[in-house]
Amino acid sequence: MFGFGDVVTYLGWGLRLVGMFFFGVSVGWFSWRTFTEPERDWKIQAVAYLGFLLFAGIVLRYASAGSIGVFLFSSAVTLLFLGLRSEGVFNRNKNSDEDE
Repeated sequence: MFGFGDVVTYLGWGLRLVGMFFFGVSVGWFSWRTFTEPERDWKIQAVAYLGFLLFAGIVLRYASAGSIGVFLFSSAVTLLFLGLRSEGVFNRNKNSDEDE
């Protein structure tokens, strides 16, 4: 039987994974936005990239393996999704009915 401490421990693990997921999504979105805005200077882009690398290094040192995996997965999915969206992969061809 689970005690109260066990339930709180499992909830803490779950909340840590959810938090790292959302933080990875936000970091991926911020990185993408910083690199794709044309009015950004290269110095701001370099600082954003170095900040992302610094945070990733800190996470790799102090977080658990599950948290690292969720953070990296959500960052990669966010960057991949935003990259494909900007290339027009998700846009449907509305003229396909006219071609047939």
